[in-house]
Amino acid sequence: MDLQNSLKQILSRAARRLLDEAGIEAEAPEVSLERPKRPEHGDFACNIAMVLAKPAKRKPRELAEGLKAAIRDPEGLIGEVEIAGPGFLNLRVAESVWRRILGQILEAGASWGQGPLKASPRINIEFVSANPTGPLHVGHGRGAVAGDALARLLRMAGHDVTTEYYLNDAGTQVQKLALSIQARVLELEGARDPSLPEVAFPEDGYPGDYVVDVAKAWLAERGDMPRGELSDEIRAAVAAFGVEKMRQDIAATLERMHIAFDVWASEKALHQSGALERAVADLEAAGHLYTEGGARWFASSAFGDTKDRVVIRESGEPTYFAADIAYHRDKYERGFDHLINIWGADHHGYIPRMKGAAAALGRSPDSLEVLLVQFVALLRGGEKVQQGKRLGQFVTVDEVLDQVG
Repeated sequence: MDLQNSLKQILSRAARRLLDEAGIEAEAPEVSLERPKRPEHGDFACNIAMVLAKPAKRKPRELAEGLKAAIRDPEGLIGEVEIAGPGFLNLRVAESVWRRILGQILEAGASWGQGPLKASPRINIEFVSANPTGPLHVGHGRGAVAGDALARLLRMAGHDVTTEYYLNDAGTQVQKLALSIQARVLELEGARDPSLPEVAFPEDGYPGDYVVDVAKAWLAERGDMPRGELSDEIRAAVAAFGVEKMRQDIAATLERMHIAFDVWASEKALHQSGALERAVADLEAAGHLYTEGGARWFASSAFGDTKDRVVIRESGEPTYFAADIAYHRDKYERGFDHLINIWGADHHGYIPRMKGAAAALGRSPDSLEVLLVQFVALLRGGEKVQQGKRLGQFVTVDEVLDQVG
């Protein structure tokens, strides 16, 4: 029940009835209701008599009396009407109505108060999207809360919202995770058999203890690890294993925060589907690419960026920017009208080029909205704690949840 709207209609009809019966040639004004500051003044207050006074050339209190008499309430919504001050109508809602509304609230459960579903725009909110090379740290937690809260608010307002996590499961960082897992597996094997040679941990690997847990899982599920340089096939298998274990770990942490994603998008799948080639071809066909120094450049400066950006390196390899263009193109192709990305504050310079890419793909740059969250700074002994997966030093979201719930 839309109680306020129903009460407004009752008062509007009463005003029209009063004007017609009194032969007053005036338009019935729009009815507005306010919540009185003092509960003894009723549930709602209306000033329609004072608004009518000038065009009707009557005293407000006289009009208020006439309005009270002209009220027709077949549903029994109004329990009592009082005239106060210069001509306010103070309304008390019938007790039976409150009982009925309470029943509706209980029946609706968590969806109570949700607006009617809007046909458009379809909204995609991408947030967290931390690299699957380690657990979520407190900085990721801030972005997770911001994105989930925004999604819930938009859904309650009636919007069609899809939440999405972009899994960066391709690229050099995933290969370094694979080498880190290999080293930890070989260390565990060496602990069981001291005759095996020692293993050097990769200099640019991930030294966190969580990699040991992944290595133990590999031994339990896959057995021994090849020594020496891994073949492309084995390295891909180790990388995929590590990424999935990290994804499961991330999902479990998010579940503790009551956050669940509708879609887990894969960068690797994007590469395999040919989406990058199609995105580059679209930009080429629209005349937004040119060649310089053997590389292919996107003319992003024409769309407000500070300079043009490389999409295909001289080696023929696509850049991360090219993958991001393809990913956003994919979201548009999936039928989303408005894209919202929640990024860390260090990505502010990336916004113009992505908006430019959206425009170059034939979309309004305003259809891509980027919200920035500030970094989380932690102090220990008055000194800022440096955090990073490569340092193996960070405070995880799980640690915070363990301590504060």
